Amino acid sequence: MKEFGRWFEEQVVPTPPATDAAVPLLEDQLEALGLDLMKDGSVIGKCRSCGGDICWTDYLSVDEIVRDGVGEEMCGRNERCCP
Repeated sequence: MKEFGRWFEEQVVPTPPATDAAVPLLEDQLEALGLDLMKDGSVIGKCRSCGGDICWTDYLSVDEIVRDGVGEEMCGRNERCCP
């Protein structure tokens, strides 16, 4: 039988699982893209021409937005914003 000190030194200390802090929150990922996450789950961005709101989740899923981002689009609400 091994003495306790030797046995204790041979024990493998398990590494803790990766924390969620390593993965940025969805809000932080969207904020880095210049977008806002609303309470209802919609993602809002700004029109590059007039600064009006564009609801990106009307066109893309949140996963697509985080994975691919969104371009600098125009909202099309007035003549200045129509490409």
